[in-house]
Amino acid sequence: MVEWVWRAAAEAGLMDPVVVATDSDEVAAVCRERGIPVAMTSPDCRADRIESARLPADRCDIYVNIQGDEPTLTADFFPPLLDLFRRPELR
Repeated sequence: MVEWVWRAAAEAGLMDPVVVATDSDEVAAVCRERGIPVAMTSPDCRADRIESARLPADRCDIYVNIQGDEPTLTADFFPPLLDLFRRPELR
């Protein structure tokens, strides 16, 4: 399921990089086998895993926290979501 969600996000072509953040060695190994970028986080990291995995600020404008257990996501989900960040009142 994580691969499905990662592919949907990556295929949208609007986010780069799309990285799986996990504290699970098993999830990380499966992702690496499939060529999916992984950021390992602490097992103590509960609500702020995205903060733990974030890239330097000069690499990213925004971070999108996508849960790996959202099988209904498709690439078409992301354009309207990311368009919200173009609204002037959100800058």
